[in-house]
Amino acid sequence: MAHEADEEGILLDPHDRNESLAQHIAHGEKLGLDEARHILKQLDRHFGKDQGTRKFLYQLFPNGYGQQACKIAGMRKPRKLMLDV
Repeated sequence: MAHEADEEGILLDPHDRNESLAQHIAHGEKLGLDEARHILKQLDRHFGKDQGTRKFLYQLFPNGYGQQACKIAGMRKPRKLMLDV
């Protein structure tokens, strides 16, 4: 898959991101890829309050939500991660 990325694997051009590339990156991160938009609300709704937390989110993305999830989503690395709570 041809795409340009920085030394951490973050896409240089977010427009390069597509579903196939996202699946490929997630596989490289040893993560499954499911649909999610408002992550903490969705975790709470689907798994309950104990798992609708940042602590649980970091269990899903052990190298950091901003690092791994944004990488898979094709987003630029955030300066400061703001979770939609």
